[in-house]
Amino acid sequence: MTSNNSVIFIHPDGASPSHYAAGRLASEGPDGRLNWDEMTNAGVYLGHMDDQIVATSNGGAVVHAYGIKSHAGSYGLDESGNPYTSLSGVEDLTIMEEAISEGKATAVINSGFIAEPGTGVFLADAESRSDVTGITAQIVESGTNVIMGGGEIHYLPVGTVGRFGEEGTREDGRNLIEEAESMGYTVVYDREELESLPADTEKVLGIFAAEDTYNDTTEGTLQEEGFVDENGELILYGQPGNENPPTVAEMLDATLELDAFNDPENGMFVVLEEEGTDNFGNNNNAAGTIEGVLRADAAIGVAQDYIDNVNSETLLITAADSDGGGLEIDDVEGETVGTTGVQPPFETEIPYDGTTGNDTAPFVTGAPDANGDTFEFGVTWAGNPDFAGSIVSKTYGLNAEELPATVDNTGIYRLMYETLFEEELAPPEGVPDDFSIDAPPEPTEDTGNVIFIHPDGTSPSHYAAARFASEGTDGRLNWDNMTDAGVYLGHMEDRIVGTSNGGAVVHAYGIKPFAGSYGLDESGNPYTSLSGQEGTTIMEEAIADGKPTAVINSGFIAEPGTGVFLADVESRSEVTEITAEIVESGVDVIMGGGEIHYLPVGTVGRFGEEGTREDGRNLIEEAETMGYTVVYTREELESLPTDAEKVLGIFAAEDTYNDTNEATLTEEGFVDENGELILYGQPGNENPPTVAEMLETTLDLDKFANAEDGFMVALEEEGSDNFPNNNNSAGAIEATLRADEAIGVAQDFVNNVDPNTLVLTAADSDAGGLEVIDVDEDSETVGTIGVQSELVSFGDDADGTPVPLDGTTGNDTAPFTTGAPDADGDTFNFGVAYASTTDVAGSIVSKAYGLNSDLLEDTVDNTDMYRIMYETLFGVTPEEAAQPEEAVQEEDIVDLLDFTVEVSATSNAGFDNTGGFYQAINAEGTVIDPLTGAEVAVGDEGYEASALANSVVEISDDEDATVEFQGGFVYVPYILADGTEFFTAYAEANADGLDHVQPLGNNTFGFEDLLGGGDGDFDDFAIAFEVI
Repeated sequence: MTSNNSVIFIHPDGASPSHYAAGRLASEGPDGRLNWDEMTNAGVYLGHMDDQIVATSNGGAVVHAYGIKSHAGSYGLDESGNPYTSLSGVEDLTIMEEAISEGKATAVINSGFIAEPGTGVFLADAESRSDVTGITAQIVESGTNVIMGGGEIHYLPVGTVGRFGEEGTREDGRNLIEEAESMGYTVVYDREELESLPADTEKVLGIFAAEDTYNDTTEGTLQEEGFVDENGELILYGQPGNENPPTVAEMLDATLELDAFNDPENGMFVVLEEEGTDNFGNNNNAAGTIEGVLRADAAIGVAQDYIDNVNSETLLITAADSDGGGLEIDDVEGETVGTTGVQPPFETEIPYDGTTGNDTAPFVTGAPDANGDTFEFGVTWAGNPDFAGSIVSKTYGLNAEELPATVDNTGIYRLMYETLFEEELAPPEGVPDDFSIDAPPEPTEDTGNVIFIHPDGTSPSHYAAARFASEGTDGRLNWDNMTDAGVYLGHMEDRIVGTSNGGAVVHAYGIKPFAGSYGLDESGNPYTSLSGQEGTTIMEEAIADGKPTAVINSGFIAEPGTGVFLADVESRSEVTEITAEIVESGVDVIMGGGEIHYLPVGTVGRFGEEGTREDGRNLIEEAETMGYTVVYTREELESLPTDAEKVLGIFAAEDTYNDTNEATLTEEGFVDENGELILYGQPGNENPPTVAEMLETTLDLDKFANAEDGFMVALEEEGSDNFPNNNNSAGAIEATLRADEAIGVAQDFVNNVDPNTLVLTAADSDAGGLEVIDVDEDSETVGTIGVQSELVSFGDDADGTPVPLDGTTGNDTAPFTTGAPDADGDTFNFGVAYASTTDVAGSIVSKAYGLNSDLLEDTVDNTDMYRIMYETLFGVTPEEAAQPEEAVQEEDIVDLLDFTVEVSATSNAGFDNTGGFYQAINAEGTVIDPLTGAEVAVGDEGYEASALANSVVEISDDEDATVEFQGGFVYVPYILADGTEFFTAYAEANADGLDHVQPLGNNTFGFEDLLGGGDGDFDDFAIAFEVI
């Protein structure tokens, strides 16, 4: 049964991609990457319990430790106090206890007291998580090799003062530290003792705080209690007399250095929890949350290093079980972070969180972006509690690829169990098997079709609300059954949060525009796409290449998510000009709203509203003369002949949806006879087609169904952004379901019509920071929630601002109910909380299905959407397409025919750098020694001197030179850092053995000029060539 495989499970409690984003921005900047970002696989985590939607810390830990759906209050026992039977079929035995019984080395590590559920549940069970002394005793008695965390008071009896100056709380008289020593544990209390542990130590008990290593309360209370250093910064970890306890990363590093873990004969299993990420989040303490995330991420880095350099037969897996506080990020300006609105018509402004609390100084990105810019940001919260959240699990190492794009919480246990014991387990009865979703058919070509679906504003939390409302907690959406997932990073050139128009420019051009762009730069000039085409989007390239194309929108067609692909203007408000450019673009299918933008002033359209065009043009008549068949209703759409060449579908005067808050909808009479809000359709246009129906009709057209050289469709469901920006949950859910239905149509096309099709989905930001929370089954309304406490977050003295949750018809109205029962036949009530009415950076996840879906990595920059689509449509990367036809840039070298080139250099560092190209005889970098005529290979003695002797050009910052590149040779970029240190494209030729050159596209190479790799942004020096 057993194997020598190993697992490291890291549980950054309460952490969503938004929490990691705050950590990334504060430390690495928007173009930096955390260790978490460098993991290889990602899956959206679904975390419901047996009896509620939102996981508790203890209940979630039971799921991970036993592989079953526990009740929310469980600490390893059922509601009658009886032990659970694990998914592997063993009663009262967790996965770690099975590992111990199989002779595997085991460890539990926590930044809080060790009885915290994220570690304690793996080795103990109790009727209540409050039984911390009983839990601590069971952990010590469990036989685990390593125990590290806080909680000294739980080891010691009343009357005994511990190392950290606090009296024990045990009422049974036991001194567990003495007992542990008698069992052979070496006890350590501080960083120095931890670092001094001999590698052959068999058992370790590390106790690093009286209770927790962190100080988990609000910023106001920290200041009141004196947890502020001499620089005015909050003291988030460590206490008087214990100022510098080891981090979880240091605890993990010390554990993995032990012989039992460094060379495990039967494998090993480590469970590590950073609890500060959750506890600070629940106190809406952004500084503490960021610090907790960075400490968790450092532990992830330690684990990755272990897999890379010590034991490759190890799975690293990370997951939270819920979202601590519903953290979101927004750009801010000014001396303080200011406030945000929420839940209109609720009028109380909620303060953003700054570096030291509510409406204090903003955070600043910890490193500049690629352009050298830094940004200020604030943090906003949905509330104090845990939410279902946009949780993403990630994996690295052994079996990492088995993590599906959507994973039930029980799947964490299943993947760990399979790795440790080489036995696959079925899911609990009634729970979907996310490891066995139907894969799309194998493509038969390398290139093909692209269907890009942009459900604007949607995070996994928006999909969760839609899933619960329609399919229930154990149901799955079409989005859930896509095969690949990646956390989407969406910053712009000049801000962190993507705008709808700026985000669309990224997707259409593959570059970082300024946030206000609609295809033009700040001077009104066209952008050059990543493929090197000035003023040309990916869809316009497809049109020029003869591929069928379509744009589909639930809003007016000039909405950026479709319009930017075919038009460019100085302002997105120029809707009539945008509409004209779309009609003139040559696109085959146009479907959406916005009839008033097609018609001149004075002309009343099909939907009873007058046109707004002031140029006198009637674009509908013009479109008909161009050969477009014009349709206005679902019935006309469904009656289109499949041989229609061009289609213009106009399905509303403006939008097909009614995007305002519920109170306004009610006031304006958008309520049906059952009292339900009318979210789509207007009087006289009660039932416009959905985006799914528009897409289905488009794909049924002969020119799409039988496309010989690929097609491109860009579809936007805009209601999923506009409704949550109004904090209208009923509308947000309906819009998300409509987007999901379109995803299903696209998947069906891949499965049954053309497997050579990529379906790619992504939003560019998170509308409103939507979060889902349980509502008691006896509650008639959803109630309120506290947010941004000054001193106290929970209990009778809580002083946060009470904000109404959103129900089915608005603020503090009737709760939503899950649309189908779970595996046990239960339904649940829930409400929705929001962090803001604005767009926030959010926990955006892109998903892919079909051809080239594997190109979607687990962390993706927004520009990668363009890259994946481009390669699918045209068979080359956009960077390759941008090369002159005569030049081929292969990774970090250049291979040319006979051409004259102009070489230029720029510098962004303090060194006096020079650089250039040297001539090599092959792609392996071999050069000819000009004195002896001998071949000198990379790594040979004298390679640097021979390479420099073959230099064909060497220039400094802001210099350029013209040089002949002879055919039949390879030209290798190099730098002399500060005039002396030689770095080239071949890592083995560099003094530190590291990569110092990175291709940046457009025939440009970026360099790192410091030994050791510097900061890894490859912008210290750049050298470029252009064929002339």
